[in-house]
Amino acid sequence: MLGLNNGGEVTDQFGSGTGPIWMDNLRCDGSEANITQCVFNGWGVTDCTHAEDIGVICAASGVTPTPTGPPTTLPPATVQPNNCGTATTPGTPTNGDVRIIGPSNLRGIGFVEVYYNGQWGAVCDDFWGTNNAKVVCGQLCFDPNVARAGAQVEVNYVRENVSSNIFLDDVRCAGTETRLNQCNASAWNVTDCNRNEIVSVSCVQLDESAPDPPVPVLECDNGLLSASFSRLENTDLEEKHINVFSEACADATKTTDPNYVIIRIPFDKCSTNTATNSTHIIYSNTIRYDYTSFEGSITRVNTYRVEVSCEFPRTIDTDRGVRPLTETVTQRSPGQYIISMTFFRNNSFNVPVDSYPVNLTLGEWLNVALTLEAIDENLKLVVPNCTATPSTNADDNVNYPLFEERCANDPTLAFFPLNITAFGYRFQTFKFVQFDTLFIHCGAFVCLATEKDSQCDRSL
Repeated sequence: MLGLNNGGEVTDQFGSGTGPIWMDNLRCDGSEANITQCVFNGWGVTDCTHAEDIGVICAASGVTPTPTGPPTTLPPATVQPNNCGTATTPGTPTNGDVRIIGPSNLRGIGFVEVYYNGQWGAVCDDFWGTNNAKVVCGQLCFDPNVARAGAQVEVNYVRENVSSNIFLDDVRCAGTETRLNQCNASAWNVTDCNRNEIVSVSCVQLDESAPDPPVPVLECDNGLLSASFSRLENTDLEEKHINVFSEACADATKTTDPNYVIIRIPFDKCSTNTATNSTHIIYSNTIRYDYTSFEGSITRVNTYRVEVSCEFPRTIDTDRGVRPLTETVTQRSPGQYIISMTFFRNNSFNVPVDSYPVNLTLGEWLNVALTLEAIDENLKLVVPNCTATPSTNADDNVNYPLFEERCANDPTLAFFPLNITAFGYRFQTFKFVQFDTLFIHCGAFVCLATEKDSQCDRSL
């Protein structure tokens, strides 16, 4: 931050300072470019005196000390900026102000903290749902219509950076409040929760797009149709993944350089089709681009049919065109008598799929909601397990647990407790190798809303 990158040491030899104490409980991991990116209580929120002031001595020259321990690979946790366009200046927050603690590379996604009596504290997840998230996100000037309770599991490492205080429990918002402390809740600082039950929110739209299909660089010369597929976009790509679709053709040659895997197909062999019209002679073929990476028995990388053609104008040189076509993956889940499972195309969970089976591009995001149909206000729904199989048999030997006992197994999973009788989650679709159909099987059961034993705990 000061341009001195050769290390240093902490010291109290400079004695006490004067004036306000702006920062307390400062937690940095060393990768931040500015001290304001570190997690701390908030500007001017402190119980320190100047007798506890700290200083540093920065080494102006010398050898940088060798770091100890594993390198930091995750973005540091930070107090995320709101969406109100308000400059961050030192000042004391007021009771009921909220903020999000999350990864520094994201915005509007992370764990919720609320300010009370000079300190920041977390919020318990009892009765937490979409309406509560709408209020938090709206208070931070995000669009409440895209607000969701919960966040993807990859932000869970931030939990240890959230305040150890838990100030609010049993929060029940109608969704129309402008501040979280306007919602019904238990008294301040009255809770039976622990740090594993604190809430998170997603205040921004989540990525719904499937991976981009591979589009080769196409060249047509020397009697060859040459398609170059990028290794920079797919570092797992090898020659074995690229083949003529219709046959094993020995006349098609393949080479690899640092940037591309290249397949060259003769115009007159390997089932290359030749067509003519009044202005062009057209050579075309189809290349098979196989999935290149696996996660155990599953893959999220599609198999593509890449149709390529070389069009030679009768009076000028080469023209070219590429049109990739992807195969689809189908997902289905049987319904149950009292619990319904619904698929949604968006993570707002307001546009349900109206016909089944659902055809999705491999790698596209699927949003799933389980809802208790016959309900009253004294019940809640608990969904501890969901597993995918390639058949209607939930006990199929080929299976992939999405989550077990409310613990995520799939790295793309995100949980969304919609309300106490509805539970949502989403994941990036995949297929089992050698199977084109996917079935989802979930275990769900009903508890009284007041039950808090391990079986009825909705914490994630």
